[in-house]
Amino acid sequence: MKRLSLRTGLYIGIGAALGLMLGGCAQSPAPSRSFNDPAAMRYINDHGLQVDVQMPAKDFVTASMVIDAKTAMAAQQTSQNAANAAHGAGLAGLLVLGALHSQMGSGALESNARSEAEKDAKPMASLLAGNPLDTQLQQRYRQASAEAGLKQAQNSIAGRLVVRPNIVLAPDRGSFSLLNEVELQDIAGSALYHARIEVFSHSFRRCGASCIDDGQLDLANVTAVLNASIDESMKVLAQDLQAQGNPGREQTIRYVINGQRHVERGQLLSSSDTYVRYRSLDGAVRSAPVKL
Repeated sequence: MKRLSLRTGLYIGIGAALGLMLGGCAQSPAPSRSFNDPAAMRYINDHGLQVDVQMPAKDFVTASMVIDAKTAMAAQQTSQNAANAAHGAGLAGLLVLGALHSQMGSGALESNARSEAEKDAKPMASLLAGNPLDTQLQQRYRQASAEAGLKQAQNSIAGRLVVRPNIVLAPDRGSFSLLNEVELQDIAGSALYHARIEVFSHSFRRCGASCIDDGQLDLANVTAVLNASIDESMKVLAQDLQAQGNPGREQTIRYVINGQRHVERGQLLSSSDTYVRYRSLDGAVRSAPVKL
């Protein structure tokens, strides 16, 4: 059955389809306020950096909302019928039509999808909550940034690399995107670099009996996939800092991850043997574990 994800900009036709189907209920992510001061990399080389991972107060793990295409079309039709009937209706009629929209139209569809997404995110959130996540991520980001070639602080006169991570489960619920809001600040707190870095993960599902997915989560698997995504995030950061934001040629980028086809306009960046990297038109830098 064909399904649509509400994470606009990541899957084919999402922006256009949801604009029609959900009547504007789902909004695209705000453009990333990316900037890269030419002095940023020089500052790191001169003074080093201290990594400061800031976890969200809640919902470190979330999930993308998924809606069946036929259901979305039916909800859009219900909402449209309600809008047409609203012309000339009195106050009581408007209240009735509003209730109909909430219970049967695109409003109800989005509400149900949000509830399902919250439910789907709970198993991984609970799995990770049983560990000292703050400490583990702090150590991993610090290690990954050092291995990516970013000079570490030797004393208190250093740059501060603020990382705000968030996990978003993909529609297949077997992989995720690691979203990082990254900012480099000098010792006075002035920002020298800011970007949203998004890494699509490999599958974290474990192989059950006869190598059939048993639906269970294994902490070791999830941790390994998360660590790999953190490592790639810091490699992308180092590459972007060195490139100093020099734009490449805009082109259409197509790839498939876990059966989900992605099509996006962006600027292809220098990629590795295992990841393709690009800057999307919304300013985010993305990395996918595929070859074009």
